[in-house]
Amino acid sequence: VGLPNVGPHFETWNAGILGPVTLSGLNDGKRDISHQQWTYQVGV
Repeated sequence: VGLPNVGPHFETWNAGILGPVTLSGLNDGKRDISHQQWTYQVGV
């Protein structure tokens, strides 16, 4: 929802999770997982 899926060069646009990602509420406090590779898949 809200992801670009039309237009020239849309496959080179940044979409999805672009900002820093942290997990809160763990026993270790906050964990930064921004360095992980993030992808998304669209089903038909």
